[in-house]
Amino acid sequence: MTGPVPLRAILVTSDFSELAREAYRWAVSLARSSGARVVLAHVLEEEIVAAMPPFPSGVQPDVLDLSRFREESRRAAAAALETVAAELRREGVAVETVLRSGRPFVEIVRLAREIPADLVVMGTHGRSGVRHALIGSVAERVVRKSPCPVLTVKQAGASFETP
Repeated sequence: MTGPVPLRAILVTSDFSELAREAYRWAVSLARSSGARVVLAHVLEEEIVAAMPPFPSGVQPDVLDLSRFREESRRAAAAALETVAAELRREGVAVETVLRSGRPFVEIVRLAREIPADLVVMGTHGRSGVRHALIGSVAERVVRKSPCPVLTVKQAGASFETP
């Protein structure tokens, strides 16, 4: 062994859940001990809007203004990111925020390459059975495709369930 692995940039993903807060805690701890900067990212899922059914008969498209919905979603996510970033900065780490739109795992992996990140830290929501087979796990896909190591954080007190 040649010594500790240098961490310069830690990408931590956020869906603003309690589990994401656990991931922030790990990212802040690692950033403080290594002097790394934290890049806090959130991905707005465009597929949700794309999957909306066609307009019902008699409803005019201008009544359901999707561009306004997207812009309001973007503004709310940007404000939430800045709130979290301020909390993390109070912990004594340098924090940048990134807001993307698209498929979460694709955008997270793309961002990890662009930074370039030395580590990705993210929460994981366990899925099983048909739901896992149909949807897949963002964390699982990031682990497979990431250009750097990925630390997945599960909810404190969560226990392993035998498959």
